[in-house]
Amino acid sequence: MSKLMQFSCFLSLLSFLTFLPSRHGFIAASLSARSKSTLINVSAIDTIKLFEKTKIKLRHQLFLGDVIGEGDLTGLKFWPTVPLPMIKEMSKSYLQDEKEFRVLELGSGCGLLGIGLAATHSNVEVVLTDAHVSFADKKTGEEWTSLQWLQQNIDLNCDIFGSQDQVSVSKLFWGDAEDLELIREKSRKEFDIIVGSEILYNNHDAFEGLIDTLLDIRGDPVILIGYKERRLGESKFFAMAEDYFTFTKKKIGNRADNLYLAELVRK
Repeated sequence: MSKLMQFSCFLSLLSFLTFLPSRHGFIAASLSARSKSTLINVSAIDTIKLFEKTKIKLRHQLFLGDVIGEGDLTGLKFWPTVPLPMIKEMSKSYLQDEKEFRVLELGSGCGLLGIGLAATHSNVEVVLTDAHVSFADKKTGEEWTSLQWLQQNIDLNCDIFGSQDQVSVSKLFWGDAEDLELIREKSRKEFDIIVGSEILYNNHDAFEGLIDTLLDIRGDPVILIGYKERRLGESKFFAMAEDYFTFTKKKIGNRADNLYLAELVRK
């Protein structure tokens, strides 16, 4: 095949992907109230294998463009780094008892970590949280929010959960005491474990709010943050957090991948 024909095929494929109907994919433009961000992407539903017999489905974004401005929709993309090794490590070291665990996930994105924990542990109840960010299908004008996106991924996996209310979604903007209070009122019980995956990635401006939220959560939960060491914010977060927390870090996954699980304990 000539280079000209190859290029023509590539353009045809790109055009096909761009204008897929919404049940297969869509172009989205962020309508965040805080910015005029633009996101060009195509969504897809993938099946992700967690353990030998456990699989979940997730709709996530396949980026063909970039985000411009303040509206952050990067959480709508599946980042295959920390969540899977984190689920395995938590299964081995934190969820081995048969008692019920209540887990609050911060910055859930498309929900891989929280949904994965619930899918692999019938005794784990998970509340997925994220900021409320709006975006829309550029072709049809259909509007979505990041929380609806999370709920859709829960619905895709409802047949494998132990109960209908095992996984739920709540708005939580880090540092917003009102959001946290609403979660308390809905949940009524204290959380045993607080988790976050890749929430330290190049996210400096949000660290103060994240620390405030971790300090404001009631009870004495285990706090676990999984991250890939890229030197894009992890060290700054831990420097800011050391006045309020002691922490230990453990390598997880493949040694060469520089993946870590940090456990934070409030002073």
